[in-house]
Amino acid sequence: MAEGANIAGPSLGAIDRAYSLLGGIAWDGMRETFVKLWSTARQTWKVPVSDRRWKWCLRLCQANALLAGRGAVQPSDLLVLADALWEEPGQQSAIRQGLLDLIDPVLREAEEKCDAAEEQWQKALTAETETAEPKDVIAVISEAAGKIKKSATRIEELRDIARGKGLDTTDLEATLARVQGMSQDVHRKLVTRYTGSA
Repeated sequence: MAEGANIAGPSLGAIDRAYSLLGGIAWDGMRETFVKLWSTARQTWKVPVSDRRWKWCLRLCQANALLAGRGAVQPSDLLVLADALWEEPGQQSAIRQGLLDLIDPVLREAEEKCDAAEEQWQKALTAETETAEPKDVIAVISEAAGKIKKSATRIEELRDIARGKGLDTTDLEATLARVQGMSQDVHRKLVTRYTGSA
């Protein structure tokens, strides 16, 4: 593509048609969750949510469901609000965690395990710069590998629990794949240290 070329977006007509479809995306099954969310936003996150803004949040959830090919809003659609409700950058992470507490504690635990795995992955990557002794480097990488593997195993269990309940496991699968990638990376690093090969 030539430099400076315009990338055509959707036409106004297409946007209008998509917007008209939102009214057909059911959300009745989420009314109680929306009420809890509204209360949490105001009381816990200290985010003022006007009636107008709340309607906009509902439309955003409906749009997320529509884009996913669903005819009704489901709990995972509320996660888009983590990018819509915050007013100060520091609120975004807390709001996402609060949303996960409210609608998907299984995914929240999986993300916590992923964060813990990433911390161990970083330790393994910086082991050579943190300690000069080869045996200490191997010990750090080996410990990290074991902890990352435990995180992956727990996320697999959480995925299986969600799958057994008939829930959407897309986000859990993505989180598991990320942790498995870290595990493979650290395992390769450990093998390299043991064998002395590049």
